[in-house]
This record gives sequence, C-alpha cells and structure tokens, in this order.
Amino acid sequence: MKLHGMLTGQRRLWVVMVLAAVLCGTGGAAVPKTAQLLPSKTVFLVEVENFQTLWDQFKRTSFYGLYMDPAMKPFLDDFHTKRKDKASKADNEIVQMIFGAGTLPSGRVAGAVVLPESGTGEPAFVVLAEWGDKLATAREAIEKMVSQAVDDGARKSRQEYRGVEVTTITTVDAPQVGSGSGAAAGQETDAEASGPESVSYCFVGDCLIAGDQMPVIEFVIAHIQGAGGSTLAQSDDYRSAMKAVGPDHDADLYLNIREMVRMLTAESQGGQAMMIVENLGLDNVVSLAGALGVARQADRTSALRLLLKVDGAKRGICRMLDIKSSPLQVPKFFPADATSVFFLSLDVKQAFDELIATLNRFSPQYAAIAQMPFIPIDPQNGLFGDIKSAIIDNLGTDLAMAGKVSKSGSALDPAATLSEMVVAMTVGNRPMLEKSLSAVHAMMLSKGNPEMRRELLGHTIYRIDLLSLMGGGEMEQTMPMTMGAEPPAPQIPTLAFTITDSHVIVGSEASVERAIRAMAGADAGTLDSAAWYRRARAAIPAMVGLAGLSDAAAAGEHMWQQLREMDALAKGDHSELQLGMSSAGPQILFAGSEGLFDFSLLPEFDKVRKYFGLTAAYGISRQDGFFFEVKVLEPAR
Repeated sequence: MKLHGMLTGQRRLWVVMVLAAVLCGTGGAAVPKTAQLLPSKTVFLVEVENFQTLWDQFKRTSFYGLYMDPAMKPFLDDFHTKRKDKASKADNEIVQMIFGAGTLPSGRVAGAVVLPESGTGEPAFVVLAEWGDKLATAREAIEKMVSQAVDDGARKSRQEYRGVEVTTITTVDAPQVGSGSGAAAGQETDAEASGPESVSYCFVGDCLIAGDQMPVIEFVIAHIQGAGGSTLAQSDDYRSAMKAVGPDHDADLYLNIREMVRMLTAESQGGQAMMIVENLGLDNVVSLAGALGVARQADRTSALRLLLKVDGAKRGICRMLDIKSSPLQVPKFFPADATSVFFLSLDVKQAFDELIATLNRFSPQYAAIAQMPFIPIDPQNGLFGDIKSAIIDNLGTDLAMAGKVSKSGSALDPAATLSEMVVAMTVGNRPMLEKSLSAVHAMMLSKGNPEMRRELLGHTIYRIDLLSLMGGGEMEQTMPMTMGAEPPAPQIPTLAFTITDSHVIVGSEASVERAIRAMAGADAGTLDSAAWYRRARAAIPAMVGLAGLSDAAAAGEHMWQQLREMDALAKGDHSELQLGMSSAGPQILFAGSEGLFDFSLLPEFDKVRKYFGLTAAYGISRQDGFFFEVKVLEPAR
C-alpha cells in the first residue's frame, strides 16, 4: 500500500503518536517542559514524563507480577506471536517498521492537537519524544521507514529552519478508482477525498519532533531554542487545572473542551449547534485535566485524578448532576458478601427543576409535557399528579447500589448479573411516595394483574415483568455478535421494588425479598463489616458526592470467566451459554483485536487471584467544577 493510504483522516494522529511512543528513549533534559513548547491554541495534550521511570514503577505493582507469572506465559506468548504476524501483514508499512524496531519507550513522550491561529482550517498533530541512548537504533528504524515510503512513490524533501533540518514525506496523488481499486465504481477513496498529505519530522538533540503541519513544528523548534510568544504553559486554566490534579504526574492529560466546542460548532448553520450547547448549560465547561501516578505509595498500584473544570455557576446538565458531599451510609439490608458498591448523593428536586428549565430553553412545550399530571393518584375521583409532586418531592437524596458476582450459570447471562444486584434510594415521605408508586404500578407496570404484587413481612413487593412490558419476544433477541453461531437467548429476571420507611428498594424479585428479610434479621451481617469494604472505604475522603468501591478479585474473576466463555462462543461451542448485556464490557474492551487473543489459554483464575486488589473511586462537586479520583489498591499482603 502507498503512503497515501496510511496517512488519511484520523490515521495521521495515530501514525505520529505510535511513531513517537514506540521509538523513544531517555535523555533530553535540556528540552523545556512540553507545555512551554506548544502554542496557546493547543486543545489536547497527553504526556508521559519519562517512560523508563514509568516502567520501573510499574515493575513494583502486582499487575507486573501478573504479567510475569509463568501461568500467563502460554497466553502472552500466543498474543505476541499473533501481534507480530498481524503487523507484518498489515497494509500500513509504518506499523510493520515500528513493531520491528526492537526499541522500548524510555523518555518523554507527548502528543498534542493544535487549532489554527486563524480559527479556520484543519487542526495540527504534533508529537515529541526523547530518544536518549537509543537514538541510533531509532534513527535507523525511521530511515528504513522513509526509504520504504519513497520506494512506494512518496516524495521526500528537506528544508532548514533555525539550523534544524526538517524532513517531509508527502503522499503521491491519489490513484484513479478502477476495477482493481477495491472500491465501487464512482466511489471516492480516502486519499481522493483528502488529497496528498504529509508528515514532517526533525531532531533537536535527542528529541524527535513529528507532525503534519510545518508551522507547529517550527513553533516547537523556536521555543526549544528559547523564542518568546504565547504558549500553553502561560494559560491560567492549564496551570490551575494541572496543579489541581497533582502532585503525581507520571502521565498527564489535558483537553480544552471550550475551544473544542467552539471549533465543532463554528460550521453550524445559523448557530444551531452552539444554541444547543448553551441550552444544555455546557458553554461554560472549560476543560478536562488528568494526572496518573503509578506505584507512588506502597499499598497503591495507581491513582488517577481528574478535574472537569466549569467556569462560573453550573447550569443545565452540570447542575442536574451537581452531587452533594455527605458521609457514606450503607443500608443495613445490603448483603455482607457484596463485592461492589456505589453511592450517589444528589438533590433530585434541584435536578428536576433544572431539567424543566433546560427543556424550557429548548421549547416551553417540552417543559409543559414533563409537568403534565399523568400519575393516577386517585383515578376514580379524577385525581392525577405530576411526576414532581407525586414522586420527586417525596424522595430523599442518597442512592446506593450493591452487587456481587454470581458463580452459578454462565458469566455472560444477564439474568445472573441482575439477580445479584440491589438498588436503594432514600425516602422523604413514605405514605405519599407509596401511594404514587402503587398507582403507577397498578395502571402502567402490572397492567392490572393482581398477581404482580404480594406481601412479605409487612412490606409490599411490586413485581415488574420487563419481558412482557417490552413486547415479549423482542427482549429475547441476543446482542449482535460476529464471533460465531448465535447462542441461546438470555433469560430476563422479574424485577421488583418495595418501599420501606427509609428506602425504595429495586432489584430482581429475589434480591428485593432478600433485602426485606435482612431488615427483619437482627443477626444478619452487614456490608460495612466486610474487610475489603473497610479497606477501600478508608482510601477515600469521609465526605464525597459519589463513590464506587469494589473487590477487584471478584470483578476480575467474573471478567476472566466472560473472556473464556466468549472464546468458546467464537469457536462455535455455546452449549449452555447465554449472551446478553453483561457481555458488552469484554466486547468493548477488546474491540478491534479480533484474532489476537486466545482466551482459552488463560490459566484458571485461582492461579492469578493474588494479583488483584481493590478499587476505590470518588467524586466531589467543587466551585470550579467536578473532581474525581480513582485508586487501584494493591492486594493485601
């Protein structure tokens, strides 16, 4: 394939990022910080300060132990063999050369997207990478790549800027569409649509600079040499955001959301796109910043800190999701053997009011529809209530969800997953709420069937047959797959809810019944007495707006089993397996990697369980936006 087939569309960023990320080394101490080298119009920056340091820190984590465990060798050896084979057969010659370079990342690596100063035109992609003592090896690999591209018809040119030689590789004109082109008659290829493209690169000391637009490369060269001018480092937002997500900066991320939105909405006719953004209250969302620390503490694999920055008062979606910090309260009916739990503290009344205000900005009719009295409070006397007065105003502010991994049946069966999950929302006014929800259930959810409700220990269980409500057989369709013959359809459990003095409890009928019985049992164990929960809880602040805690070993075992079962499905053996919603995670995680992994080679999970610890995540609302932190805790020693 010619070089023009490699560098079209979004591939440009991927090519230069991989080029820098894989072929880099140590050194480059004289080069200023990356943000001091990039224009102020930089809207995206991802940076690893030192790959070798990051790798050395990774070696101190349990995940490195998993990677090096002999039990994983058959699986990893098979993957590496297939990866090299796939790269050697790839149409993209750059991929072939990169994977054959034999070098490991060990210095600063950064990739950025820069908007044009004029406000019009295509964004520029640029990468920086320090090579250090691998400079000769990396140069040789790049020269081989360039030579191959020229042999395939690309044009090579050189120019000098401030004493630095810059090499540019430009695609040839796109080929004409014909019978042998692989495209339908009259159909444009990517190259025809975009025309010739180029990648330029140079070295300043041991630092590689590569990109697709010369003005940005020249800007970087000039600032390495001490030139003045406005840079990303001078941005108040960038500085304050990166400080907020510190102090550990093994890898950093910065996205200027405000500028990205302006760019994406600029071409909208009549300003419609920007009007939608403003109506949703997203016009004052400024940026997203993130920083990753690896093995910075003895008991911690990693910690990722994120700040979604908002300028001024939160409106629209941000106000609807404006979480309120409070102490975590574990409902006493949550099972002691739960392996994951989620908490959210939200002013639902404020959220609903803001929803109405947002709908009103789009159209007063939308807001009026959302406030129509349709809930049959007392239909015999013609009394109907709107959703706010009948339900929202009678709810509390705290939502919690607990689950555990089912070890019975298929890991891909959504029925097993749902049957082990329970959701609880605090109650403000139980009598009014139960009256409203009971009416909704009778008129809308049970279709008047008296068998869809029953009494248990002084509580009413309201049953919901999702399969019937959603059209019966329609829910029996399996999730689309490309891995082989269609497996049997999943079974959907009957959902249910009940209202207590403290909570609305929702889940499978079995989980709701267990919760009711747990409230009546004085000797029942509680989740907050579980060792894993206490350790994960101690890793986050006392007051948070949301939190997610989980036993990674339990989650890992479930994922492990899903992968093995998906492998069996791919090979056509789906006896007693059911594929449904719970398989979406693995499919998304490994999307685009078909043929690279043979999950049947994974060892039994018990052989690697010792490498999985806990995860603890939380979020808080601040005056300047939303702050989040995700911690991966090492297994208990």
